[in-house]
Amino acid sequence: MSNYNDFPRGSEWRKWDLHVHTPLSYHNHFPNWDEYVSKLKEKAIEHSISVMGVTDYFSVDGYEKLLTECEPSSRNSNPHIDLDDGNKLYLLPAVELRLDNFVRENAAINIHVVFSPHILPQTIRTNFLENLDIKYSDKTLKCKETDLIKIGYAESNDGRFEGNLDTQSLSDDQRTEYSKKALSLISFSAQNLDTTIGEFERIISSNINRDCYLIIIANKGHGGLSELTWLDTQQNFSRAGSVRQNLLGLSDICFTNDSNDREFLLGLKSDTPESEIKNRFSSIKPSVWGSDAHDVNNLFHPSNGASQDYTWIKADPSFEGLKQIIYEPLERVKIQAENPKNSFKKAFFDKVKLSNKRIINESEVHFKQKEIHLNSDLVTIIGGRGTGKSLLLDVIAKTFNKTKRNERIQEINNVLDFQIVYTKPDGSLLEFNLIDEKNELDYLHIHQAEIKEIVKNPDLLDRQIKQMLNIRDQQFEEVFDTKSETFINNIFELIDWLEYKDDDDNHVNSIEYNNEKKESSEKLLKTLTTDEYKLRIENFLSNNNLIAKNEKDLDSLSELHSDLEEFQLNINLRIEEINTDILEEALIPSINFDQQIEIINVKVEELKSNNEELLNQNEEIRNDFIEVGLSEDISTLLDKIDGYQKEIKSFELKIEESKKKDSSLDSNFTKLWRLQEDLLDILKKMKKNISGGWERLQNGKSGWTEAQIQLLKRLLKDISIQPIVKFDKKKFYELIQPSLYGNKFKSTRTESTLERIEKTLNVTSVRTYLKLISDRKIIRTNDDNYVSLSEFIRQDYFNLEGEKELLQKLFLSKHRNEYLKVISEIKYKNKFPTQISVGQRGTMFICLQLATDPFIKPFVYDQPEDDLDNNFIMSELVPIFQEIKNYRQVIIVTHNANIVVNADAEQVIVANNENEELKYVSGSLEHSRPPSDEYDHNLERQGIRQHVCDILEGGEDAFEKREKKYGF
Repeated sequence: MSNYNDFPRGSEWRKWDLHVHTPLSYHNHFPNWDEYVSKLKEKAIEHSISVMGVTDYFSVDGYEKLLTECEPSSRNSNPHIDLDDGNKLYLLPAVELRLDNFVRENAAINIHVVFSPHILPQTIRTNFLENLDIKYSDKTLKCKETDLIKIGYAESNDGRFEGNLDTQSLSDDQRTEYSKKALSLISFSAQNLDTTIGEFERIISSNINRDCYLIIIANKGHGGLSELTWLDTQQNFSRAGSVRQNLLGLSDICFTNDSNDREFLLGLKSDTPESEIKNRFSSIKPSVWGSDAHDVNNLFHPSNGASQDYTWIKADPSFEGLKQIIYEPLERVKIQAENPKNSFKKAFFDKVKLSNKRIINESEVHFKQKEIHLNSDLVTIIGGRGTGKSLLLDVIAKTFNKTKRNERIQEINNVLDFQIVYTKPDGSLLEFNLIDEKNELDYLHIHQAEIKEIVKNPDLLDRQIKQMLNIRDQQFEEVFDTKSETFINNIFELIDWLEYKDDDDNHVNSIEYNNEKKESSEKLLKTLTTDEYKLRIENFLSNNNLIAKNEKDLDSLSELHSDLEEFQLNINLRIEEINTDILEEALIPSINFDQQIEIINVKVEELKSNNEELLNQNEEIRNDFIEVGLSEDISTLLDKIDGYQKEIKSFELKIEESKKKDSSLDSNFTKLWRLQEDLLDILKKMKKNISGGWERLQNGKSGWTEAQIQLLKRLLKDISIQPIVKFDKKKFYELIQPSLYGNKFKSTRTESTLERIEKTLNVTSVRTYLKLISDRKIIRTNDDNYVSLSEFIRQDYFNLEGEKELLQKLFLSKHRNEYLKVISEIKYKNKFPTQISVGQRGTMFICLQLATDPFIKPFVYDQPEDDLDNNFIMSELVPIFQEIKNYRQVIIVTHNANIVVNADAEQVIVANNENEELKYVSGSLEHSRPPSDEYDHNLERQGIRQHVCDILEGGEDAFEKREKKYGF
């Protein structure tokens, strides 16, 4: 038995060699004992061997002597030799026997019996070996020291057998020599094979419990069954084949490194399936291989130094660990050079560090300070109610902000001293602390009853499926929404402008209003002017304009005249200064602008003369008006005329602007209605997205192995997904109602408000919705006329800004997706989710969840039995976990014994609560120790197996199912 701290990480891959001889074996080339032990340690380190089957012919003497090299406290439980590299070499007692094969003379079959270290060497001798009948000449003897010495003595003395030989009178060296000579000769046999096998089983099982030994038959190599042919020369089942079949039926395990042998014995051959193997040999058989080392050079080197076919066993390095390969012969043992763990590099949670701080501030609950090392395969956490099994996963979830839909996680103390170490596929480590609130890690975490919540809600289920299929529809909708928002905003900006009213309730921007105002100004203008005076007024106005222009030109000329004079003065002063101070000859002449100024003066006089003439003309026009009786000041009259003319011009401009706004409004409406085509395209793309995502999921990924593809198919075999466009009429009208003016749609005795709205809008399906947003005349108004949407929103059916809200709810995805969407319609075994139980829905969902991301990333699941169908757990989930743990770490909190035992969990963590302190122990399923009061800690009073049976309902039954699965 091992202590909890020996193998807390549970079952791991280790190299085993179950066929290693000692110097006490009759046939060996080892040096003296001390040198043998030294080389044994050296070679164990060189070959990284963890477990050694100490194997001698018909003897356990070598094992017994090796026990003296072990730590005394371990010798009767799990004996081991400490190695110089800090590792240990664990020992198992084994005996190699020879059986006459009844077929060929001098050809014997080797049978190995491996015992639990709990069985003492003396017990193996007296209760087993010394009860075996051995034949020598015509005598039947026992396989005990005195008879072996007599046989060896006879062989050394011309075959003369002395039954009365005084063996005690012989020296130790003589006894050893004679025993070795006998061991090189003897085999156990009987008149027929059935009698032999029956007698062998009777002897060993009547004296030693069947749980304490395993029988290994050599199938390949020296003394192997492969030398016995199944068929005779007439192609009938031969006597040799019968011997071979009966001996395989006797065995638990076979020695062979031949891949064809292994597949045959496991029932993996198409012509000899598992059922036939079980019928013929009682059970399928795992295979192991070893060194069969008889000299130090080949210690632990497989095939006596001829191969690299190491035996890898995933188990504790113990006899109970070895027994796991008969319960899980496909997964627990491999024969190959490299560690099977390296065949697929995966990331995993390596270790969690717990502190004793309060987990939740308002509670006294806290962890016992501890480090828990985690297995990289299947980790199951068990415990009674309130023992902290789920809370441990919650703290992990809190560390990585996976808190959605879980209120308890929100309460966990953010400053809890909690650390988790994560191993990446390349072997490098990352450390995450709960106190660092921005931790990010991509792994799958399913909270307790989370799936049940998801699968009950169709919208939530659809979102989860799309997320799993990596569907991102927003990319299509962003452009559509931008266009829709732009057109809708433009429409209502234009409508607001066109329908703006002044304080007198006039639509001052309408074409009608501005036409009326223009006509009014034109009439007033006519009252002030006649045809007779029109030309004079026009001349007067024209003269005024010319006078103004001339005045402006005079100002410009005057300004230029001043600038030239100033410039001339300044420049000539500088020239004079330079001539005086610098130049002696060739003086610089001064400058003048006389010519320019002369031209300016001429033009000034011309403009003044012109203005004088224009003023005189206007004065004549003014006098003419006075003579005909228009005593009003001509300037005032002209100002009024000018004012009316400007008004007329402004109204004309406003009319033009209104026409442009009207045209722009029509254009924006047209663009908005045309978005229906874009929406149809989006819906098609969304459907294609789902179909493509589903197809990609089913095909797997490039580089996957056939085993991975088959696992994927197994997960998806009962699931189908297809895209459909779904219109929810009820949600549509519930969303639309708040935008409409309630008094227009008051409920009646026969119709509700929503029914009246539906009767008006006439939208009942995707088809009618598309008609509505394409501005078809489908809306029924109170006078039973049919109008389009653009006409409807200009009528009095809306609350404040309801018209704009309506268009937003019809077009923008944030509203539209509430009633119109492309959904992933999923079926399980050709039934819709509404047609199956909640447990079956959970089954469907978890299969899809695992299939969408089946490899590399850890998978954490809190109590799957809360979500899943019970039959599925045993028939489907357990086999899935057995496969998927090869590709990703799986951590599960469960009450279901079948998940723990029949999924063959590599590590079981047992949780307990003692006075609000949460404690954990961990180990493998093979860790077994009957309850004992020797230990203070409740968790350490018994082994992992006993905890599983105590805590989990049906635990014993689960172990029995597992142990019978392959026919054992």
